Amino acid sequence: EPSENTIGEKIDEIKERIAKAVEQSETTNRTILVPVTKRIKKQLIRDAYDHGERHFGENYFQSLKRRSQSLPGDIQWHFIGHA
Repeated sequence: EPSENTIGEKIDEIKERIAKAVEQSETTNRTILVPVTKRIKKQLIRDAYDHGERHFGENYFQSLKRRSQSLPGDIQWHFIGHA
């Protein structure tokens, strides 16, 4: 599990890889990183939020409901599980 000090670095590394892939593909589509929060501690989600992330994916509806109520309201949640 990434530590608080490295979550921002990990996000930056992933975004760099995404930017390179987008550049190579010559696409004009907008890309958005959606970190998945399945089984991740709330503090790591908060750290990613503090690093600028606003989109998060959750696999379990009950977790999504709980987290959306206890984390900042401007997070855009993406349900990625089965309804």
